[in-house]
Amino acid sequence: MRWQSPWLTTLAAGETDEARSRIRIALTPQDNIVFPQRAQVLPNADPVIFEGMGHLQMCLDPSVIAWVRTQMASLTVPTPTPQPHIYPVAKRMEPDHDRFSRPQTPD
Repeated sequence: MRWQSPWLTTLAAGETDEARSRIRIALTPQDNIVFPQRAQVLPNADPVIFEGMGHLQMCLDPSVIAWVRTQMASLTVPTPTPQPHIYPVAKRMEPDHDRFSRPQTPD
């Protein structure tokens, strides 16, 4: 996931406007895993900056968790159309009669 890599460019090209509208950006200038921090931008997505914590600290920080909850609560997610469940028909297995008629040899 190197910054501006062909893989990330291809991934971004496949995002729909609807999917991109749900993306939020939280960053910390002290992040030592994801960088450059200030380049983490997307059109119409303002990054929220959490100062004074590292990358993994963001996962447990109460202020970050509260922000994530607020962001998730504000999202409208389309209701999926129910799809019928189609299960493949299992192939009936015929018993292997030869297996029972063969003499068993000790191991």
